[in-house]
Amino acid sequence: MEQEQQQQALFNRVTKKLDEVVNEDFIQSTKTEKGNTQISERVVIEKIKEVLTLLELTFEEAGSQQSKDFRNVGGIGLNIEIKKTDSPVIYFNDTCPTKDIYYVVFFTGKVYKRTPEKNIPPTLLYINGEEFVKDSPWIIDYIIELTQLKDKYARGENKKNLAGIMEVYPRPTFKANISKFLAMKVITKAEKTELEAMTTHDSILPQDMVQESVAPVPDTEVLETLQEEEDECRHVECKECGIQIDCYNNNINIVYKGDSGNPTEELVLCTMCFEDTKDELIQQDYKCDDWDIDEEEEEEDKESYEFKCPACNLVQSTNWCFSCDTNNLCQYCVGIGGNDTTQGHGEWVCQKCFDKQSEKRSENSDYEYSEEGEEFESESDSEPEKEETSVNDSLHEDKKENIKLCVNMDCEQYPSDWDSQEDTEDTYQEGQWKKCCLCDGYFNDDGMGDILYVQEEPNNKEAECGLCGKTKDIVQMKGTGEYLCGNACDESEEEEED
Repeated sequence: MEQEQQQQALFNRVTKKLDEVVNEDFIQSTKTEKGNTQISERVVIEKIKEVLTLLELTFEEAGSQQSKDFRNVGGIGLNIEIKKTDSPVIYFNDTCPTKDIYYVVFFTGKVYKRTPEKNIPPTLLYINGEEFVKDSPWIIDYIIELTQLKDKYARGENKKNLAGIMEVYPRPTFKANISKFLAMKVITKAEKTELEAMTTHDSILPQDMVQESVAPVPDTEVLETLQEEEDECRHVECKECGIQIDCYNNNINIVYKGDSGNPTEELVLCTMCFEDTKDELIQQDYKCDDWDIDEEEEEEDKESYEFKCPACNLVQSTNWCFSCDTNNLCQYCVGIGGNDTTQGHGEWVCQKCFDKQSEKRSENSDYEYSEEGEEFESESDSEPEKEETSVNDSLHEDKKENIKLCVNMDCEQYPSDWDSQEDTEDTYQEGQWKKCCLCDGYFNDDGMGDILYVQEEPNNKEAECGLCGKTKDIVQMKGTGEYLCGNACDESEEEEED
């Protein structure tokens, strides 16, 4: 509670200085022109930075498109977010306002040429994040359900298990209508003059009446005017297809060239054009903060399955030893380990536990272990003990004498995407690589690797096409085992006899 009071007091100090150095002309000058929203936002950010520097306050500045523009102001945890708007609606993007964020809102005002009495002057608003959400308790349920959607469809193991080529990522767009705050702030010149007269030292009004007279009360006419302004600003034009985008019901996408704080060019696009022209825009050196977000999310998802060795800085897949319950052991500093052969489950164990298996075997020479972990009696005590190999060795050296692999076209004992720590013949998920029905290996299903030239070297086998009966230029299909003509055939075509 004490810290909150300190933060509020410091925020009041900042806003007081802002009122001194920022006037209506400056606020009005930040109005967006030709869609250059980020240029005007950068101007107000620089003004806030100037004020904090004048007050000799320390702060941390957030990166582009990140929440809380100024963090830990004054070293007491005060977070300040800057918003600049030409309409009564401000956007928080994917950051919901909270009690620990204080907002400075630059409203650039509104001028009505035919009804100047409705003009809304440029102004600054100072609002704690809690004020935005306190009347919307449902927002908590919305965030919970959206988080569940992300976990179910957009990240982690659930995302990896989804079928097909489609991907999704639910993103919230938090926004608020600040009309009621503006209505409390707006006071006409006549009202201001009258209030000043009523609050002079010569005023005959009691003090409590004076205080009551200056209390901010929403003005109905101002609210109606702001609603009109809101309706006027809710539509923008897509620069690619020209359609009008309803900003309240649809997302808008902004791409730019140059630096995000000072772009040389900006385009506002509807979602369809944004997605359809993404590759083309990237080739034309356009940038988008959403693209950076996508890359960060993919990187976060990737990092959850990788670790970096503190000794050699090598980034590699996470691992866990089934025997000693340690994880993330560097395969170069510690060793690659191998499959456990003492319990029969074949789980991966670290190099230290793997080496212990050889010691246990040497203590009991009457028994040997198969690669599957099955224990059996040795046929001869004098027979030399079988050399122990790790999983990594088995990928490169054929340690089994009875392994049979197709030649011409060649099969491989293990696919290129085989995970030596996770995959077995029963658990491997076939994709580009498929299990061969003719040998013990796998073939690359690329249009050529699924064919065995049975009549060529070194196979030299006589065969007959299962469709037309021909006996020349015959190949065998590794996926089904059937014999077919190498150059295709017609079932009705009869083989020519010499």
